[in-house]
Amino acid sequence: MTFKELLAAIQDADSGIEIWSDLKDYVTERGIERISYHHLGRDVDWRELSVQLSPREKRLLAGDVVESPNANFHMIAHGFPEEWVREYVESGFFEYDPIPMIAHATTDPFLWSEAPDLADLSNDQREYLETLATKGVGEGVAIQVFGPHNRDGYFGFGFAEPRPEFSAVRLREFQMAAQAVHLSVCRIIEEKRPEDVENLSPRETEVLSWIARGKSKSVIADILGISVHTVDTIVRRIFRKLDVADRTSAALKGVAYGLIPASEEARLN
Repeated sequence: MTFKELLAAIQDADSGIEIWSDLKDYVTERGIERISYHHLGRDVDWRELSVQLSPREKRLLAGDVVESPNANFHMIAHGFPEEWVREYVESGFFEYDPIPMIAHATTDPFLWSEAPDLADLSNDQREYLETLATKGVGEGVAIQVFGPHNRDGYFGFGFAEPRPEFSAVRLREFQMAAQAVHLSVCRIIEEKRPEDVENLSPRETEVLSWIARGKSKSVIADILGISVHTVDTIVRRIFRKLDVADRTSAALKGVAYGLIPASEEARLN
């Protein structure tokens, strides 16, 4: 599969599993043995979703490990020992793994082994890298990807043995492929948005933003110069359109759908 063929395939794909499968085909032909994809953005539980896949999608995902330890972190791994992937999630390593963190602070791919030289690491991060070295996953390249509404991500491409020699051009091609795949996954997620979300009025979006800031109905009414009754009516419309039953869920969905800035979510935590 050429780079152009990969782009054409993921553009026509109508499921994230198809996109993932296309990427696997593309990189394994180029000496990549292990792939890890971290998707950082609010979404449904990918692990639960993997159980509901069609027979064809389950075949495409066969042997891969899917995890969603929280609503903002989702992961698919191919070629890594399943026991290690489960440990990575259950031990909370994903919360302080320095490799994705460094990737998100840079613009260029780098080797996993270079991580200690690229940032000042905490003791926990150094201990994690020491643990990683005992798991037999070898060397790989870290690739940062970015998406809409702070829906960013990370790809780890693990090398087969013997380690292939990749040129700077090939590494850049991997980066472009990873970015294209990530944006295609974001597109699929965006397409799952309820149609009513697109129909939130400017006033409804404004009220939702104040809800995310933790303001009560009476305070919102004072800020906007309208009655509490009007605010209550607007809130009920927002709940119906977002298919939620409480203020926190409405605000979180507002962030996930790009209706309000992601910075507002911090006020809820």
